[in-house]
Amino acid sequence: MRVLVFLCLFVGKIAGDCIWYDTCGCNPETGNSNPATCKKLNCKYDGPPKPASNQQKELIKQVCPHLAKDVEEGICCSVDQLNLLKENFYTPATLFKSQCPTCYFNFVKNFCDLTCSPRQSEFLESTKEVVGPGSPPYENQNVTMLAEVLYYVHTDFNQKTYDSCKNVQYPLLSDTIMKLLCGPYGSAACTPERWWNYLGSLGNGYSPFQITYEYNNQSLSANGHVYHNPEVTKCSDPPPFSDGDQMYSGCKCTDCLDACSTVDMPELVSTEWEFIVMGANGVTVIAGSLFAGLTVLFIMGQMGFVGDYLLSSVTSFFTWWGSLVAKYPKAFIFVSTTIAIGLSIGIINLEVTTDPIELWASPLSRSRIEKNFFDKEFRPFYRPTQVIMKAIENPYHNITWFNYSDVQDNLQVFGPVFNKKFMLDVLNLQENIKKLQFSYEGKNMTLQDVCNKPLGVGCNIQNIWAYWQDDAKLLDKETVLYDNTKVTYLDHLMSCFNNPSLTWQSDPSDIPCMAGWGAPVNPYFILGGFIPNGNTGFPKDPEYTKSTAIVMSIIIDNFDPKSKDETDVKGLEKAMAWEKVFIEFMKDWEQNEMPSEYMEIAFNTERSVQDELSRETYGDLATIAISYILMFLYITIALGQYNTFSFNGFMIESKITLGLFGVMIVLLSVSASIGIFGMAGVPATLIIFEIIPFLVLAVGVDNIFILVQTYQRSERQKCETHAEHIGRIVGEVAPSMLLSSASESTCFFLGALSDMPAVRAFALYAGMALLIDFFMQITCFVAIISLDMQRQENSKYDIFCCLQGKKKEKGISESVSYKFFKAIYAPFLMNKWVRNITIISFLGLFCFSLASVPNIEVGLDQEVSMPEDSYVLKYFLFLKDYLSVGPPVYFVVNNTNAALDFSEMEVQNKLCMGHPRCDSITTGSLTSSWSKIPEDSYLATSAMNWVDTYLNWINDDACCRIKKSNSTIKEPCPTEEPASNCEPCGIKDDPTSEQFQYTIKWFLDANPLETCPHGGHAAFGDGVQVRSISSKNSKFDPDKLQPKYQVVHSNLMSFHSILKTSKDYYTALMRARELANEMTDRINENEPEENHVNIFPYSVFYVYYEQYLTMWEDTIRSLLISLVSIFVVTFILLGFDLISSIIIMVIIIFILVNILAVMSWWSITLNAVSLVNLVMAVGISVEFCSHITRSFAMEAGPDKVARAKAALTKMGSSVLSGITLTKFSGILVLAFAKSQIFTIFYFRMYLAIVLVGAAHGLIFLPVVLSFFGPDAKHQDKSEKLRL
Repeated sequence: MRVLVFLCLFVGKIAGDCIWYDTCGCNPETGNSNPATCKKLNCKYDGPPKPASNQQKELIKQVCPHLAKDVEEGICCSVDQLNLLKENFYTPATLFKSQCPTCYFNFVKNFCDLTCSPRQSEFLESTKEVVGPGSPPYENQNVTMLAEVLYYVHTDFNQKTYDSCKNVQYPLLSDTIMKLLCGPYGSAACTPERWWNYLGSLGNGYSPFQITYEYNNQSLSANGHVYHNPEVTKCSDPPPFSDGDQMYSGCKCTDCLDACSTVDMPELVSTEWEFIVMGANGVTVIAGSLFAGLTVLFIMGQMGFVGDYLLSSVTSFFTWWGSLVAKYPKAFIFVSTTIAIGLSIGIINLEVTTDPIELWASPLSRSRIEKNFFDKEFRPFYRPTQVIMKAIENPYHNITWFNYSDVQDNLQVFGPVFNKKFMLDVLNLQENIKKLQFSYEGKNMTLQDVCNKPLGVGCNIQNIWAYWQDDAKLLDKETVLYDNTKVTYLDHLMSCFNNPSLTWQSDPSDIPCMAGWGAPVNPYFILGGFIPNGNTGFPKDPEYTKSTAIVMSIIIDNFDPKSKDETDVKGLEKAMAWEKVFIEFMKDWEQNEMPSEYMEIAFNTERSVQDELSRETYGDLATIAISYILMFLYITIALGQYNTFSFNGFMIESKITLGLFGVMIVLLSVSASIGIFGMAGVPATLIIFEIIPFLVLAVGVDNIFILVQTYQRSERQKCETHAEHIGRIVGEVAPSMLLSSASESTCFFLGALSDMPAVRAFALYAGMALLIDFFMQITCFVAIISLDMQRQENSKYDIFCCLQGKKKEKGISESVSYKFFKAIYAPFLMNKWVRNITIISFLGLFCFSLASVPNIEVGLDQEVSMPEDSYVLKYFLFLKDYLSVGPPVYFVVNNTNAALDFSEMEVQNKLCMGHPRCDSITTGSLTSSWSKIPEDSYLATSAMNWVDTYLNWINDDACCRIKKSNSTIKEPCPTEEPASNCEPCGIKDDPTSEQFQYTIKWFLDANPLETCPHGGHAAFGDGVQVRSISSKNSKFDPDKLQPKYQVVHSNLMSFHSILKTSKDYYTALMRARELANEMTDRINENEPEENHVNIFPYSVFYVYYEQYLTMWEDTIRSLLISLVSIFVVTFILLGFDLISSIIIMVIIIFILVNILAVMSWWSITLNAVSLVNLVMAVGISVEFCSHITRSFAMEAGPDKVARAKAALTKMGSSVLSGITLTKFSGILVLAFAKSQIFTIFYFRMYLAIVLVGAAHGLIFLPVVLSFFGPDAKHQDKSEKLRL
């Protein structure tokens, strides 16, 4: 970037005279005496101002219009000096004159007054003069020239000029122009004094002499000089004069905060859900009111609340069915097993999905559609590979915090990562990574073959070594300035922190800050640990020198994984192959080569998460297997009747074979379900293998215990055959099994209406598995029970059925749990005071739990998804500690049908940001205004705007150039092409539609260089999509075609603020969509409906976090569907018993609310995994409720209390043995899983489901039935059904 060359001269008196006039020659102290290339100094002249010629007056009007009246009395600068000023003002003019003219004219006022004011001597003082040979027209003369001057400036002049310019945007860097104009300080560290001190310093690489500023708020200095304080115009006001080109307006809100009104600043609605009633939390008020109301209803119920509905039964059918199966057990075993095995064959076609996007994002979801559009029309987002290197203090290796006095003699504190030894280790690691080789199709390849190259050369590696172009020798380079100040690598580092685009001319050591691959690297990309603890956002004045970690990002080109194009397929394969080699190398380097005494690292690639998720699942297979083995052992032991302690009695009464077949039936049911949907082409997920066996085992084992224990407690009646006995038991129990299985299956099948693929797949597989399990239990398992009971009656050993033991009489057998329920628990629970206390206690627990539900956090922090021993988990933890920048966000203008013609000025005016002809509110200005409140908008920067940059490019003769040729077809001149081969496009005004169409492609192909920083290739080459249009070139030759293009799609890139938690991520998504909606409304304003376009935001994380925007709605909808389906099925199968159906539904609601409260108390977040578990909890809750409720409905007794006691005794022990204790034994093992998902979402939630469900099913439900169950008049009908 060229900076102004300022020309100064001194006179010794303070009267209104000159201190110089004209330029004389080269500075003899520089050693360059060539007038064509040297830095010329001004001639000393201490006389009065010289009369201004007409040429000088004309130049003054063009260059320094505010001096037009003053020079009537004389002038202190020559024509050459004015031409030099005009030349040096060219670059600032192209940067911001048209964008913010008030800033520009305030800016030049300083240097115009310095150079030409007729009262120079009042505020300028010469401090150093040199004598040397003159240059034309002073050749062959020794002339006196000024080498240093002191400029007396009032602080108001300095401050007001800075204020008028400090917010002027530079869209190409998504920053302000101070990023360029303030040299090594950049925009973040720039102050009014630093700005002008840099511009006047010899160290800026452009100034031929030193200009030292003395600032004061007084009028006169001690030696009588005036502190220069001309009038400065506020940036919101138009300049009070014109340079003759045009009349200028004031700066706009985008570039000038004073120009902003309350309308310009966005008012964002809080994303926090607030429900206030009577000044208190609404949910708490409702919960308290509900508790009071339900308690009143309960008390009223004591006065005779009854229900009268008809009970009907399907007992006779199942009695007949059970007898039939028992008569032909082997046939039923063969047929049912053959059917299940045949269905399982479909597993060979099973497709297992592990891609997180395919798991959690619906193909029809907005974020998925928008991602596919972005990937197709632009390119898939890059595959970043990152290494975070944290320094560990170690004095022995000199890796410590240290102090350093910079070139301005300010004491700076540096973190341990800036010790040379540590930095060289970082460079060595980077170079080793560059050398990594991988084999693809028989060829050895390296990083060069897969990395992203923004300008076509050099890999896009963002590392601190970019500031030295990856050259270790430059780290030791030291420079001594004219005042004997030593400049070291630390000074260069601070300069690059402030201005990553600093050129070598502006650096005292002649080292540029730009990376070798051609772009600036911002310090917040490559440093971590400098943000103070407790800061929720990016600090206003970041102290980069206090960083404790270095972040190296290697950007790999990405490709669409669904593309069939050979280039995309091979490109993705090569990228993943390199990533695999990188992971292996980093693991080995960390283990064997890393200097662990003072360094700790974490790393990650694009493929890492998916790799670790797959490893996580298979890594916990042993844990899952042990869990199922323990449940199996418990089942086989608990099913047996152990009336004696002899070996003979144990082997006869044992149910090991029966338990084994019961578990095998469950697994066979799951495999048959998987086979069915495998054949149907419904992809499976790993959740299916982890959860569904657990769910089906819970239901299946419960039914096993009820069947077996009911038979064990039932004595065969006289004249009743074995088959009839089995049939009677099946007739008594199967309706309850049907009730639970049908309601649960219906619940899951309706749950498949969910848009979330993982939830839908789980619901389908689970619903089918439960149906098949019910079928297998009333066929195969009933047949096995029949055979096993015959074995036991014949006193044959279990397992070794060929061996026969001593015969014993068959009698009614009661298990320990049954005896406990019958003699102790049921009588105690049915005590009047216990029942009343139970009702009120559970009502209180429900209301307290309901008040806790809003405290559940939504989301799934990414580190929770990783195994505890995963290198990715360490990376996620490092990312939270050392992340210093948010992810990029692209605001995409979807112009698929070319509805908007971007060659038209009116359309450009709606999209641009700071250009004078932009509309007052544009899509670009909206991003700028939102970025001013990052704590609410989650937008950290304004957008990089291609329209503004294009307009600057086309109006800059150093940028828009064509090759010298006689051809009628104009060809663009690349930025790198020598000026001698090119000529300017000559477009000074707004480009016409035709000019836009043939130059837009030139702009997008132009590389940004120092001579032309506006080239759009690096910043917008991928972000603006154009397509060729054919039209006759009427301007040049009607017989020739000038290539023309139209803009189809484009995007504006910005950055989110720092995002660390799930809530940060999905709130950022929500805010971005709000902003995109405003942008869409703005760009479509006054456009006919057929020309409307859509603007949407895209960031790589949106597709994962969109689900959380509607997670509560999805959860409530899924649970409501489940509850309604259960209510309908139970209502029908309980003989249209409304009260019993309502009771079951109410108990399940109580269970769900308590489980949700446990999630709040036990830090279990609400996400897709916990939603699946909640849907499963509804299904398992049916098991806790339906058997006891139906038993109560069918039970005869003098009153409801007696009937509730009988139902609890009969079914309670089976529910306790079948679900509670079986699951409890298996759940405990999950606590030792390596995966945090297992320990949090499976162990904690499963434990809550079992304990809460058991408490409500075995305590609360019997008491509720004793109060509100079906009226006693149903007993007669129940008795008839039994007979």
